Amino acid sequence: MPDTEEAQFAMLLKHKFILLKDMILKATERTDAACVTIVQARKMAQYAHQTYFRHLRLYDFVLKNTKSSENKHIIVPIAEPTCGKPLD
Repeated sequence: MPDTEEAQFAMLLKHKFILLKDMILKATERTDAACVTIVQARKMAQYAHQTYFRHLRLYDFVLKNTKSSENKHIIVPIAEPTCGKPLD
C-alpha cells in the first residue's frame, strides 16, 4: 500500500509540475503587457518550488481529506469579580 500511495503522489507531483511549466512557458511567449521575462519566469518557478511543491503532500491531504474530524468543545467557567465591602 505505501508503494501505491507514493506512486500516486509521484504522478500528482509530475502532473502539477507540468501544469506550472506550461503556464510559465505560455506567459513568456505572450506579446502583450502580461508578458513574463525569463528572469521573472525563473523566479516564479523557484518560488513555487520553495512554497507550493515543498508542501504539496500537505495541501493534497487538506483539500482531499474526506474523513470527518473530531471537534472538541471545552467550556471554561468565568468567575464573576466580587466587589469589596463599601468604605462608609
